[in-house]
Amino acid sequence: MNRRALIGGLGYLAVGTRVARAQVSPQTLRITLVPSDTAAQVYYAIDLGMFAKRGITVDLAAMTSGPAIAAAVASGAVDIGFSNFVSLSSARERGLPFTMVAPANLSIAGAPTVGILSVTKTSTAKTGKDLDGKIVAVDGLNTVAMLGVRNWIDATGGDSTSVHFVELPFAQMPEALTVGRVDAASMNLTADPNLGGQGDALRLLAPVFDTLAGTVTCESTNRRASCSKSTAPCRPFVRMASRLFTLKKSRSSSPS
Repeated sequence: MNRRALIGGLGYLAVGTRVARAQVSPQTLRITLVPSDTAAQVYYAIDLGMFAKRGITVDLAAMTSGPAIAAAVASGAVDIGFSNFVSLSSARERGLPFTMVAPANLSIAGAPTVGILSVTKTSTAKTGKDLDGKIVAVDGLNTVAMLGVRNWIDATGGDSTSVHFVELPFAQMPEALTVGRVDAASMNLTADPNLGGQGDALRLLAPVFDTLAGTVTCESTNRRASCSKSTAPCRPFVRMASRLFTLKKSRSSSPS
């Protein structure tokens, strides 16, 4: 069957001034990402030995949101970061020299892995109007995840300006829903792989990234001033990320 593809997820790959480790080898890349399938290219490349083959050591760390990662890249605390296009566009408007170098996540309409707006199975919510005045969790405020939720609420009869958004890591969202701290949460699939299944307390309300179909939601970037000084590890990373994304896209969008 035909599926609409939505490019999403990784962020900007940034190569910045190194802090905290002045003696780090020039062949070491410090990469920070949201630990989920949306940033899977890095994990795949490590498991496949793609970095090792090129003599690159990866120092991998996890953070919970795109804005936090973008800030880390901008400060030079990390070399490459996963973020979303909303956070990165905002940073560019403020003069930070991020440059997109590779795509990241692929979200397929009908088989979402990100932007999964979820509620408990006991919730009566069916449309955006049912979330008016409610509390909705997202992994980062003023990010593409929040934009997707706002779009869906407004498109299905609700008023997104009445919604109270709170920031939570994906891993904490299922519990927050089940104990009633939030009314809905925009998760990724790794937060609840059994979403809607037998014994699971949650269900899918809407794949909100479908409202962004046809747009680039996240990219990979670098800090232009610094990347030229570290091209040895940076350029192979860009080639690997692009190659893996192309493979992921071709397999995900093929008929099934």
